[in-house]
Amino acid sequence: MNIINAFPDSYTVLDLETTGFSSMNDDIIQIGILDVEDHELIDDAYSYIVNPNFPGSFTVPDHITDLTGITSEKVSIDGIDPAFIIPLIAEKLRHIPIVAHNGIRFDKPFLEVGCRRFNTLAPIDGLWIDTAALYKAMKMDSMSLLNASDTFLEFGTKILNRSVRGLKYNLGHCCNDIGIDVSDLRAHRADADCEATYRLFEQLREELI
Repeated sequence: MNIINAFPDSYTVLDLETTGFSSMNDDIIQIGILDVEDHELIDDAYSYIVNPNFPGSFTVPDHITDLTGITSEKVSIDGIDPAFIIPLIAEKLRHIPIVAHNGIRFDKPFLEVGCRRFNTLAPIDGLWIDTAALYKAMKMDSMSLLNASDTFLEFGTKILNRSVRGLKYNLGHCCNDIGIDVSDLRAHRADADCEATYRLFEQLREELI
């Protein structure tokens, strides 16, 4: 895969907030989307609160509320039916590049489980681009692996599965490390994390191409 193909000019940024790390046992509670055309934002990032027990009440674990600010009350009252919103998001993402931070190991599996649950097709594997993998590969001086990979998913999986002592690549650290100001954004909210991921992706484009 050519590095140019890893940096499309137009794409959609995706971020999910969930009740935990297991795509099989935990639930999506917020979906963030940000559309980019020719490197520029089409509009501000937007997000949907999702109620996994729609139309009933849902309890968000306390530590998730502490992390995200998303409360059980907000999910129970404002949350959308996942049977409606997940197929809608999957359809939107089905034919365009998807940029996500740690998306290969986190957002992609959650979305795919949701698509199976609600009987809809998931976006194809070849559409996923991961800013965590790009940042980590840059720090490991391993971008050459991209040329040896047929798809970004193959490259990203190799990079993300490599353990490097002391190498952090969470979204906030990546942004701070390469000089991206995200002080105006609240971490761990899907719309804000989409904005941070967009800034990181465009800065990585400058760093790597």
